[in-house]
Amino acid sequence: MQKINWASHQYDLGHTDIDQQHQQLVEIINELVDQLDQPGDILTKQPPTKVGGFARVAVD
Repeated sequence: MQKINWASHQYDLGHTDIDQQHQQLVEIINELVDQLDQPGDILTKQPPTKVGGFARVAVD
């Protein structure tokens, strides 16, 4: 699977907080892509935990 390359000119909305959250989400997605290439159970690795934490912060 191919990683997402963050390009500010393509993805920035012009709202600093939201842009930073989106950038963090892209980093987490890219970590998941790396994990998919590794042997083992993806659900026991760190990125899914980060996704849950990210969702709680983004909604608050």
